[in-house]
Order: sequence, then C-alpha cells, then structure tokens
Amino acid sequence: MDSSSTITSNWKLLKLHGSTNWLVPYTGIHPETLQIQGIITESDKVFLFWQASLPYETHRGRWRGGYGPTCYGYYPPHLPSDSFSKKGISAKPGHKIMTFSHKGIFAPFDEPSIQGIPSSPLLITPVRQKRYNDYTGTIQHLWNIAEKALIDTDRIVAIGYSFPSTDTKIINLLREILSKRKKQTELVIVDPCAESISGRIGKKYIEMAKSVSIYKYTFEKYIDILWEEVPQLVTEAAEKEKEVKEWIQRLQALQSWSRGI
Repeated sequence: MDSSSTITSNWKLLKLHGSTNWLVPYTGIHPETLQIQGIITESDKVFLFWQASLPYETHRGRWRGGYGPTCYGYYPPHLPSDSFSKKGISAKPGHKIMTFSHKGIFAPFDEPSIQGIPSSPLLITPVRQKRYNDYTGTIQHLWNIAEKALIDTDRIVAIGYSFPSTDTKIINLLREILSKRKKQTELVIVDPCAESISGRIGKKYIEMAKSVSIYKYTFEKYIDILWEEVPQLVTEAAEKEKEVKEWIQRLQALQSWSRGI
C-alpha cells in the first residue's frame, strides 16, 4: 500500500452559483437606472478568502474574538488595492471617495480605517435576472466545466434542488444534456416534491433519459436507502472505476493491519 500522505483524486466540486468566501469588489443598484453596477471599473476580479486563525479586520461593528482555522462568518471587508490598477480604483471625474472613523459596539479598540476596495461575496442569487455574464472568467468557466462533466457522465443525481422556473440556465443545461445523450443518462431526482421537479424539467426531456428514478424523500431518508444498497454499489463502482478499486484495497489493507496489532 502506498504510504504517501498525498492522495490524488479526479473528483470535482463545482460551485456554479459562487460562494460566501469568494470575494469581489462591492456591487450595488444604481438609484436611477436600477441596474447592478460595481463600485470600480475592474469589478470582474474574484478573490478567495481561504482561512484565518488570527484576528483580521471585519466589517465595522462586527468584530468578535476567537477565530478558528477557517472563519467564514465575517469575511475581510476590503480587497487589497495593489491588486487593481490606479485608474481602475480612482474616483470618477467630479466625484470623491470619503471614509469615516468608527468605533464598534463590540470592538475593544478603535476600528481602523482599512485601506482597500470594499468587498462582497460572489453569489448568484435565486432571482430571474442572474449575473452569470458579470464574471465570465470565473462563473461561466465553471459552467463550461460542468457541461463537459455532465456530457461524459452516465448518471445524474439531483438532490434537494427544486429547479425553479426562474433558473433557466440550469434547466436548459440539463435538457441539452439529455437531448445530446438520448437514452444514455440515468436521472435520479431526490426531493419531497420530486414529481413537480420532473414536471418543470419537462416530460419531453425526461423521456430522453435512459431511466428516471423519483425519490420523494428528504436527503437523510435517501441516504438510509443508499446505505442498504452500498455493498452492490461499491462492487459495481470498483468494477468500473480504477480509483474506487484502489480505495477499497487501501481500506482492506488498513483493516488487515489493524487486526494484526
């Protein structure tokens, strides 16, 4: 058995709607046009807040003591200015940038005036007008990877996602995959309202799947059902995937070693 502590895997986690620790320059609604706009011109850059074990500046009035290794409760409120061009962060002609000092209720000290660009999480919220095109280098790239992964897969399991009619992008993506792979993709829908979800996907496209399994259960109940099928699923996976087979061999070796102690 390989004793290396580093284990590679081809498993992928794609967060198609962003995350609370993906930070972008602050955006807001223009009071006259009602259009979403960034606070600076270079608003398509994405920053990742990975972890923090020591105190760091938070939004004013939100300071708390005790930081864990990963602390996403309060992400840094500013992005480093040196990551942007001087022109990109300068005030527009006829405008000025102002800041004010402030002492928070919970902070034991005067909270400093932090230098940088105000930030906000990159989240594609569940509304009709979604901002996929605002971050083409990040979000759209992930969607392209997801499309390729779905085209190559034989089984799609949708758990706890209602496929709302406003989320046309994901519905169209699934429909396109089922159309391209007629009678090749197994589709599993897990949700208490699974039948309604199937209806939103559309009967025409549902019939293009190789098979459709409807589980009108919560996620926890579905896990209970899978647990009963684990031996068979693991055996089938090991026959198809070399990586799964290697994992089983590792577990068997560890089990044999622990018995010999």
